[in-house]
Amino acid sequence: GNSFNMNRSKTSNKTGKQYWNIIKSLSFNIHLNSNKSEENSDSHLDSSSNVAAKNSELLERLTKLEKDVATLQQNQKSINDVLNSNNNNYKLLPENALDPCETARSSGVYKIQQFNQNVYCEMDTFSGGWLVIQQRVRKEDGFRLNFDRYWTEFQAGFGTVEKDGEFWLGLEMLHQITHSGEYELAVEFRDSN
Repeated sequence: GNSFNMNRSKTSNKTGKQYWNIIKSLSFNIHLNSNKSEENSDSHLDSSSNVAAKNSELLERLTKLEKDVATLQQNQKSINDVLNSNNNNYKLLPENALDPCETARSSGVYKIQQFNQNVYCEMDTFSGGWLVIQQRVRKEDGFRLNFDRYWTEFQAGFGTVEKDGEFWLGLEMLHQITHSGEYELAVEFRDSN
């Protein structure tokens, strides 16, 4: 009869488990149909050829499902690799951090988990602990990021939050961070000439 190797690595996600359950079921049906066709081969030649055709069809479907599962597993691994590499670029702040730069140890990009938002904490200027809400960086050819925008963009924030990036953190994020207490505002202007 037809034999099939089920010793494949199984994925831990729900979709992968569903595919493996379908594959197991198809494999079982192929095995069952093969045994039936061998038992009844003398008396039911026509039914045996039907079973063989059905087995062949099931085997094709099984092979396609195996390929689909392997593709899904590879895609999941690729996505996990990207997520892990992105998480390594940012320092995570405690889940309940209302003052995101209070616990920061060095200047850099930090992620506020509860808002899924990146912020830049400045720890080297004015004794540290400052959340940068806007940053403009003049390059040789001028500013790169256009701040002539609509209200909704100022509400949501824009730009790239990074050490030398140009950005506006956003009014909604400022409200989320500052609505629970009193804060100081430091404004630093630099002459780029």
